Amino acid sequence: MGRATWRKWAVVIGGVLVVTVLAFTFLKPSQSALAEEEVRASIGEQFAGTIQAFVHTKQNGVEVYQVTILTEAGLYGVLVDPYSGEILSLEQLADRKQIEPGENEGNAPGNSRLSVEQVKELIAGMVEEDVTIVEIEQRQRNERPFYAVVIEQREGSGKIEIDAISGEVLNYQVEEEPEKGRPGDEQPAQTITKQEAERIALEQVSGHVEDVDLEDEDGRLLYEVEIEIEGQDGDEATVLIDAVTGEVITIIWED
Repeated sequence: MGRATWRKWAVVIGGVLVVTVLAFTFLKPSQSALAEEEVRASIGEQFAGTIQAFVHTKQNGVEVYQVTILTEAGLYGVLVDPYSGEILSLEQLADRKQIEPGENEGNAPGNSRLSVEQVKELIAGMVEEDVTIVEIEQRQRNERPFYAVVIEQREGSGKIEIDAISGEVLNYQVEEEPEKGRPGDEQPAQTITKQEAERIALEQVSGHVEDVDLEDEDGRLLYEVEIEIEGQDGDEATVLIDAVTGEVITIIWED
């Protein structure tokens, strides 16, 4: 076999290898998160308890399942990798005696309510990130007391309902904040002054300015300049001007 033939076969084989690598790279299905039911079952088996709250959220920009589970030993916060199911962290939020004081402590079982400070400790341990408690209010539903808590955290504002006796998390909702745009987009646009708007309008229509209003039309700031037309008794014109650029948008003539 000649040298030229070997070169041709080398090119063909190289091309096949490249196509194969690209196929594996681009056709490989992306990894999807484990189903909530699967993770719940796994956590329940490992810790032999009752799941009180289950939230798919982010911690330091990383997706996690945030689970609160009540066991015989107490209330625990668990962070789980949503893709592998790996336990990332485990923290005890409260001892069982704290949330269900026994008779030997002078109270009937389950009748002692958590204090506001205990609720704050539970939330701080459960959220596991910088959190600001905006409001705590004790309410009652079906003759069962609970704490309604409003919080602010990095991902957005949240609402948590906690059973005032057992410490069980009844509800946990996070309303994510909309993504912020570029720093310049957050600053309100600088508008021209009313005097500048009057000058621009009088360059278009000769007369006497009767009124100038700054209006918001579907998010666009406009100056509406009303002018009594010079030499035409009773006739008026309204000049619409972009309040940011100073551009004349239109002139409305009124007889």
